[in-house]
Amino acid sequence: MSDYLSVGFTGHRPNLIFGTYSWEDPEVKKCCRVLSRQIGELIRDFNVRVFISGGALGIDQLAYVLVHQYKLKYPELNIQNILASPFKNQDVKWNHIDRKRYKHIVDTADKVVYVDELAEYQSKNANMNQIGKYKREKMQKRNEYIVDHIDILLGVFNGSKSGTKNCIDYAKKERKSTIILDPNNNFNKAV
Repeated sequence: MSDYLSVGFTGHRPNLIFGTYSWEDPEVKKCCRVLSRQIGELIRDFNVRVFISGGALGIDQLAYVLVHQYKLKYPELNIQNILASPFKNQDVKWNHIDRKRYKHIVDTADKVVYVDELAEYQSKNANMNQIGKYKREKMQKRNEYIVDHIDILLGVFNGSKSGTKNCIDYAKKERKSTIILDPNNNFNKAV
């Protein structure tokens, strides 16, 4: 797959962008249309074939599902849809619908990486290294893994201080190309 470019996703939880967790909300659907169009452009215009998402509620899951639709529609392109989860039990506190969606993502991903199981992404703080257990720092380690394994970062970012901002800042520090869709500006690309 080295002839192809790779894209990773970052974005806020849906309540921070849309005020809801419902995939049926008109703003969520609008975001999906914009994200789908952007993914299509990346596939067509930039020869992107590898996509990595973190599986979290919100943009991660929306992006995964949209890439999966392209993968099914164009099997000849050999699109790879990879899940980089911060830890194995990421969904343990989620509701039934969100857990079911996450299980589908785990089951259909071309590759699943549990970042906290990788020695190079474990914390210097030994208390953070409990494999499979929630620790806030593991979300940033997941973001670092994604950025370290991509060429382009696609984010849905409203400018607020957050894990999404940390991920974008890390991508810029690592000199990765970034595309930012701004939900405060009708999901237009931010400059």
